[in-house]
Amino acid sequence: PVNIRYSVCAIVKHPTENKYLCEDSLVHPCKSFVLGGREKGESAEDAAVREIVEETGYKNEQFALIHPAGAVGKRLNK
Repeated sequence: PVNIRYSVCAIVKHPTENKYLCEDSLVHPCKSFVLGGREKGESAEDAAVREIVEETGYKNEQFALIHPAGAVGKRLNK
């Protein structure tokens, strides 16, 4: 059987500068935005915030989550 796991890509822009958060790939000689899989029952928005915390260690920051439906502000308190 095939297991399907949905994933997220978190594109984090600096609030006042034209800079984006990228991380070094552990398996390829490149950089990428924050990537990760969604847990069962987890929304894409919650998965993106969780991945940012897990992969960067950033906490208590204000993120504006942007997706095709529009922008949604979400306070990160993890």
